[in-house]
Amino acid sequence: LIQRRVKSEAFVASSDSPSCGGHVHVCNGERCRRLGADAACIEIEELVAELRHSNKCSGHVPLVSRGGCCHQCEHAPVVQIVTTDSNQQSVTALVGDVNTPQQCTTVLAHVDGCNANESHAVQVSPTPEDSIRNMMARRAEILRWDALRCVSRSDPASQREGKRKLLAAIDAERIATSHDPEKLARANRRAERLAERFALQEVRTCNDAALGGA
Repeated sequence: LIQRRVKSEAFVASSDSPSCGGHVHVCNGERCRRLGADAACIEIEELVAELRHSNKCSGHVPLVSRGGCCHQCEHAPVVQIVTTDSNQQSVTALVGDVNTPQQCTTVLAHVDGCNANESHAVQVSPTPEDSIRNMMARRAEILRWDALRCVSRSDPASQREGKRKLLAAIDAERIATSHDPEKLARANRRAERLAERFALQEVRTCNDAALGGA
């Protein structure tokens, strides 16, 4: 967390989003974009979509958007969170170095009532199988982050490569979560959203056709 400040005026959601629980603005500055702000925005949108599905937001679901430069370039990528406290005062928090999926989860921790982390009632020592599964899940996250950074670039070649990487990341997450029906269902929902967003089915069809003709 870079800074947190409170203003006397209350945060007011836009009229077309009456259920808004705050605003999450991902900095649109040049340095932030270069260091992965687009990937961060997509990842946070994915987290919010899953929160909406699983009802893990006790308040209202926050809006996610690209915002102007936060002038905190040394901490790029930067995310600004604007919410309202119990006194109806506007609270602004800046989170820096949002350059991993874990950091994107941290961003939502600053939105009241949102919990993007998995909860475990009982903590036990991991088995060798658990360690392998955790390593596979971590690998899937790294693959997805790299793919999102690639697919968000402006040149068509990077976008094509990013889509291929995203398919690999989706497959990796499904394999890593295949032992847990709930986690696998979440992976499948993410896959459906990303496939629709980036027309991944077309890419997979082309890949399958190329392999079939080889």
